[in-house]
Amino acid sequence: MRSALLDRPTQGRLTRHPVLFLVGAFLLYGMVSSLGAAFAVLVLVTLLVIMVWRYPGWSAVMLVALVPANRFLILLIFHFGHSSALTSFAQLWKDLLIALLTARTIDDVVLRRRPRLHYVDALVAAFIALSLLYLIYPGDTGQVGFLDRVLGFRADTYFMFAYFVGRGLVLQRRHVRALLTWFIPGTVLCAIVAVAQFAAANWFNDFFNKLGYAAFINTQSAFGDADVIRLRGIVGANLPRASSLLLGDLALAYFSILAIAVGTALLVTSSRGRARWGYGAFTALAFAAMVLTITRSAVIAATVMLLFMALVTRGWRPVGAVLLVLLIAGLVAIVSGFIPITAIGPLLNLHEASVQGHAGAIHSGFSLLGQAPFGRGLGTTGTIGQRVFGSAAITTENWFLAIALELGVVPSLLFIASSIGVAIEAYISFRRVRDESLRRIALVVLGGSLGFFVLGNMLSVWEVPVISMAFWLLAGIAVGARETEADPEYRASP
Repeated sequence: MRSALLDRPTQGRLTRHPVLFLVGAFLLYGMVSSLGAAFAVLVLVTLLVIMVWRYPGWSAVMLVALVPANRFLILLIFHFGHSSALTSFAQLWKDLLIALLTARTIDDVVLRRRPRLHYVDALVAAFIALSLLYLIYPGDTGQVGFLDRVLGFRADTYFMFAYFVGRGLVLQRRHVRALLTWFIPGTVLCAIVAVAQFAAANWFNDFFNKLGYAAFINTQSAFGDADVIRLRGIVGANLPRASSLLLGDLALAYFSILAIAVGTALLVTSSRGRARWGYGAFTALAFAAMVLTITRSAVIAATVMLLFMALVTRGWRPVGAVLLVLLIAGLVAIVSGFIPITAIGPLLNLHEASVQGHAGAIHSGFSLLGQAPFGRGLGTTGTIGQRVFGSAAITTENWFLAIALELGVVPSLLFIASSIGVAIEAYISFRRVRDESLRRIALVVLGGSLGFFVLGNMLSVWEVPVISMAFWLLAGIAVGARETEADPEYRASP
């Protein structure tokens, strides 16, 4: 009886898959839009609820697959939909998806199975619980309203619910395979667009402006840059910073950490020659896209992550080949003038103004933390802090320090412990699990944990919700990989 309940909703042909389901939903929106945008959004929400409840595994796959193009698709909906209600739905679809998947997971855990608890579960739960307490605390300034505190909770904590989705969701083998394979097409497109943006920044800025990017930013309280592609002014050059379909250079840098981890995991675990060539090219493309964001800290974090993953898997040869290709491509780009040679020196200069600015922000953050070790309240730093306080907002350039400034030292330490605990559990799963897809996800989480941890000490690496949700969803799956593999229903699934 239990098997029938679990399997029946997820069986079916391609016509039942959630992507086609969403296409049908948008066609339905077109038919009912004349009845009012609010009604159309209500229909879409209803359809999303039905889809997630019936197809939770494919819904999780869809979340990961849409990460590269999420914000660009929202811009298209804003441009063609001409509806603030529809745009709001597009911006919050992933939040609603995680809420529904969390409810679906609770239903599975309570009524159908009870996965073994891990210490990481307790760490993540404690972090979320403490964050919830701060929703009632208006902050030491008294200027942060409840709505802004909710937005602060969304930015700092809400994505961690995706971890419990990954821990408790009932998945089949095809879902686990698709989590990584469906991620590839959007990432390749994203990398190609990044290269094109670096070569023709003005054309792409004009293109996005024609789609209404400036007006789109204004709907978000005018927070953001006027142009999709910013210029990085340094001595000797003025370099464009690729943002691709993520519409933000830092967002692309964060995304690239995840993409490189996925590519490397596929590369070092593949035994077929053609597949290795493809995965190697994928990894190199993702790394190149990140380099074109001109984010030095991301390059450092990604390099450390690559070398670490090669060490753990003893995959020095394929990883070394990727690094060699990247080195040759970099030399060709410099010699050809694609990347000005005059920019290399300033970018390697540790005394450059940007580096000193980062160091100053971190030093100032620690000074402020000494004044308020129990935190200043949700929404007092980062993007929400800038929304509330404008230019007077606290900017730390360090994710863990930002959490400490908002929620206090203890929650920040809990987040750090959760990140380390996830990496440890992912390593154990990678060593003990024999299912290839689960091993790959464990390796992605192991490498990604290190990459994001290193970068988190230099930037607010978890500030893009859809990327954070995707990673922590995979983290939950990696932590529970051993139980998943041992589940007879998983082994018997397609």
